Amino acid sequence: MQTLDLEPGSADPPADPPSTPLRLALYVLGVVGVLLLGSVVVGRTENGVRRLDSLPTPSFTRIQLDALPVSLRETCPVRTDHRNHLTVSFTLANTTSSSVLVEDLDGLARGGLRQERRVSAGGSCELPAHRPVKAAVAPKKTRLYTVRWKLPDTCPERSPLRVEVSYRQAGDGQTRSGVVIVLDSLRGIGFVQCPHVVTEFPGVEG
Repeated sequence: MQTLDLEPGSADPPADPPSTPLRLALYVLGVVGVLLLGSVVVGRTENGVRRLDSLPTPSFTRIQLDALPVSLRETCPVRTDHRNHLTVSFTLANTTSSSVLVEDLDGLARGGLRQERRVSAGGSCELPAHRPVKAAVAPKKTRLYTVRWKLPDTCPERSPLRVEVSYRQAGDGQTRSGVVIVLDSLRGIGFVQCPHVVTEFPGVEG
């Protein structure tokens, strides 16, 4: 009976059996697949980098809002009877290079005051006129407007008086509006409703 000698120093063990054609084909396919996958990943990465590099830099545009085409030029001395009403005349100037059609003008309620009658236009500080407000103001020209406010039953707040101007610029069919402060405050004006501020008043308005 023959036995295998497995002791050290014995003859070389039998060699591995030769690779079969199927195993060789699978090995080749695996290597090719790894190479293809690597090229796809690298290509996508490069394309992604190119796309990111080619993106435009965000830009921020500062929007310039349209400025009011008229501004306060002068406020006349205030006229009041110190009890019932307060009348303010003021001049608005066209600050643009084209005509501005002033369509309407409203005295905003403020500090307890409210507009008592329709705004009038024309005249001067000494003698205001009672013309309609709607009229075109030529470039760099001015026009006088007069607003009469009704005083409250209590002491009015000393807050700015504002008017809202509705206008249309040349070549623009849309009516726009803006607010102009015509009197910073009522400070220094005495009212019967405020007995602790002043007790005597000059002659009332005629």
